[in-house]
Amino acid sequence: MKRKIMILFLAAIMMLTACQKNSTETGSSKGNLASASSAASENQEKMEEQEEQEPSVTGEAEESRAEESVEEETEETLTGEPKKIAVGISNRELGSCYDGEEYNYVWCPTLCVLDEGHEELRKGLSRVNQERWDILHDICVENADYVRELIDEGLIDRGEVSSSVTVERADERIVSFLDETYTYLGGTHPNTYITGFNLDGSADRILTLRDVVQDYDGFYDYVVSKIPEIYQSEELNEGYEETLQDLFYPKDQETEKIPWTCDREGITVYFNTYVLSCYAASSGKVFVPFDEERSLFRPEFLCDTSHFARRLDRNASCTEDLNGDGIGEQFSFLAEEQYEEYTTRLSVTIGEKTFTETYSGYYSESYLVKNTDGHYYFYVEFSGDNDYRYLEIFDLGGEIPVSLGSTPEGESFYGYLMADSEEFILCQRVYMLGTYTGYRTYHVGADGIPVPETEVLTLLIDPEDKERSIKSVRDLKVWMVMDENREEEAVLPAGTVFYPRSTDGSSYLETELEDGRYCRIRVEIEDGMIVIDGIDDDEYFEFLPYAG
Repeated sequence: MKRKIMILFLAAIMMLTACQKNSTETGSSKGNLASASSAASENQEKMEEQEEQEPSVTGEAEESRAEESVEEETEETLTGEPKKIAVGISNRELGSCYDGEEYNYVWCPTLCVLDEGHEELRKGLSRVNQERWDILHDICVENADYVRELIDEGLIDRGEVSSSVTVERADERIVSFLDETYTYLGGTHPNTYITGFNLDGSADRILTLRDVVQDYDGFYDYVVSKIPEIYQSEELNEGYEETLQDLFYPKDQETEKIPWTCDREGITVYFNTYVLSCYAASSGKVFVPFDEERSLFRPEFLCDTSHFARRLDRNASCTEDLNGDGIGEQFSFLAEEQYEEYTTRLSVTIGEKTFTETYSGYYSESYLVKNTDGHYYFYVEFSGDNDYRYLEIFDLGGEIPVSLGSTPEGESFYGYLMADSEEFILCQRVYMLGTYTGYRTYHVGADGIPVPETEVLTLLIDPEDKERSIKSVRDLKVWMVMDENREEEAVLPAGTVFYPRSTDGSSYLETELEDGRYCRIRVEIEDGMIVIDGIDDDEYFEFLPYAG
């Protein structure tokens, strides 16, 4: 039964992957998800062999590669830096993927466009969000009876099914994100399955690997050459070469099967557990860099990498010319949680010299940042009580890492992508007629500290989420926003519904009304409390969503 569960899980995810890739021309990625179970039964024999003998999960490989037409000459100059698009994780849920008692709450985070416009991209993201939700729902339904048996026998408390997403790149050329679906449905270990999603940033269209790579055979050869660097020979399944070829040149569909994502520095391809190796070897990935392999890629997807913000794997190490002397220095860090104290001991090392300090909360994520002047910094996010997060910043330009302290107003990533040192989003907690998360655009200053581009914080609330509102219980004086430079005073009656949209964090909350007009509610802060015309804010509204 354990093997059957694993097969159902993999088959369901593979169905989604195939469906999204076969829809490139029409923009639709909706497939027959109900066929996941039949696909599972066809693959059951392979998975049983995998569990017992650890051979490969292979299909019949093509005897020869499909011929690729490669442009005669690769353009060596950028076609212009693509305009970035703010894409984030929406607070609006599609609802629990399953309402039974067999599982802990099954949540599928949804992606949304934070900027105005981009209607075609919104359509694509909305469709993909729904299909990801459908996949989790199907996994829950198909395995519910078995999980219920395990619960009744006292073997597990509940099953676990969840999804997490990581945005890798978001601009007018491509919006790329990684989906990691986690399941524990009984047995000796949980499973995680990786899927890459890649959408055209300017159209309702799924991008295939061939849309980004112009020398497909050369790209494949590069990936093959890196396999010995991520797996030991004894870990690889027998016949893995045929499996690898089938991932890139499948017979049963027009586009690749290999999961991949794209960031500003290159393309990463992923090998899920069991695909090339046994479970003990875990999953693997190969990064193909733009700078070193420019001829492989279509020029329109290349970016200026003279300055960057590079997300680092936990406890990563790398070699970079940190001090500008033309010689690469070894950089590494180690984050060790002290669970009893709810702290993290962080060690940051350049060469053989290490800075060590203990910080409150647990390590969350980190970036290696190169500024436009060539200076390097290290940004580290920690997560504390109630998911309050903050950044610690380090100067890497000297012989030893130097702490520059934390961000001045508690700004941090909160799961959002830092794609570039010149333009990125940071979020912070906002207490203004409720508790919200607000964001604004920053750039890395000359001293390494993030500098905001504006005083206005846009609230991380999906405009389609009509539940995030406040309702007045008495007449309220507001200032109607007529245009960028003009406001008009007005009084709105009790019972008016306001949808929070933005704030400066200290003197007003800008809201949208049900008819689409905007107005500002002006406030004052007295002894740490928010008041409106000298009256406590909670006396004006039916309910204010303050945390705690």
